[in-house]
Amino acid sequence: MKIKFLKLNLIISLISTNVFATIVENNIEESRYIQNNVSSRVMSSTQAFSKLIEELDKQSVPTRYLKQSLPYIKSIKFVTLQPNVYGIYNTLTKVMTLGEDFISASTGQVKTLSNLTFDQVASVYHEFWHAYRDNIASKSRSPLILTFASQARSLYRSKGSNIHDEAYGLYAEEIVKNYVHFYSLFEKRNMDSRKKLRDNIKLSNIYKSGFNSEIFGYYRTWRGQFKNSTVNLPSRDRLNIEKNLLDSKVSRNYLEAFAENKF
Repeated sequence: MKIKFLKLNLIISLISTNVFATIVENNIEESRYIQNNVSSRVMSSTQAFSKLIEELDKQSVPTRYLKQSLPYIKSIKFVTLQPNVYGIYNTLTKVMTLGEDFISASTGQVKTLSNLTFDQVASVYHEFWHAYRDNIASKSRSPLILTFASQARSLYRSKGSNIHDEAYGLYAEEIVKNYVHFYSLFEKRNMDSRKKLRDNIKLSNIYKSGFNSEIFGYYRTWRGQFKNSTVNLPSRDRLNIEKNLLDSKVSRNYLEAFAENKF
């Protein structure tokens, strides 16, 4: 009984330590990367992103995991972030924080897709991945999370889940950003001009290179320092993201990705 009691105390101690570390990590992340929290604007996730998701649907951009994550995100906060910081998702409070430049000065709402930068669109997909994994994927035994967990254990010596989590977010945002960028080029042109874009070998190669870009996950220390991994995201994980997170909606085939029936 004494041994069992000691084991129980050890388990409780470890759980308490992990919870405390998570609280500290989340609070440090927010405090270090928010430059001005005074003039923040807060919206429900539905109010903030319903119209943007509709616009993304019209461009055949994958949105399933965004839609599924919306009910789990308590609110979206728009504040002044530090330079080169685009968003934060707090796994404890379920609050997502994005830059105040997402908000239109004229409407007071989130800007339309055409008025957001490609980096801003990418950051939405990155932060929503964190929310999706936290609230949905991690509670399932889907191929997405089973592959994620297996790879996170085998690829890194420590902090595997944290590092792989960021790597998945980085690759998802890279693929979507690349697709939206190219879609905007096609959308602005007539049918004949779009055919010329499809026949352009150089553009085709640039599009395809996005799927092979180097992706290195990272984690943050308690002091807010970034520690980058030296492991480039393997093809097994890239295909996992493309198929099981983005639902195979962003084709690697240039001609298929921007076929005329999408415009």
